[in-house]
Amino acid sequence: MITLIFDNGGGLTLQTAGYAHRYDDMAQAASDYNQIDRGQSPLDWDGNDADAAALAPTWDEVRNGGYSIYIDANVGDFADYDGGWANIINFADALSEVQS
Repeated sequence: MITLIFDNGGGLTLQTAGYAHRYDDMAQAASDYNQIDRGQSPLDWDGNDADAAALAPTWDEVRNGGYSIYIDANVGDFADYDGGWANIINFADALSEVQS
């Protein structure tokens, strides 16, 4: 399972079993996500971050617009997105490009 936690400050935290990292660069996040999604293990990657692993937004934080969470996302999950968060749009565009 791969969890993507977008924050309203423009960042993205990627979490998976044994690895977590926060990104400001959505193209890099999409590339890493794609590699993990295709079966590459990130366990030997640099950047494993305990703070990123511990991020667990509450339902109220999500409902109030602080975070948006996607689990095992694919390009189709973002097809109808119109929420206005640039980080989600940029990630979706980058993911579409690396998966094509």
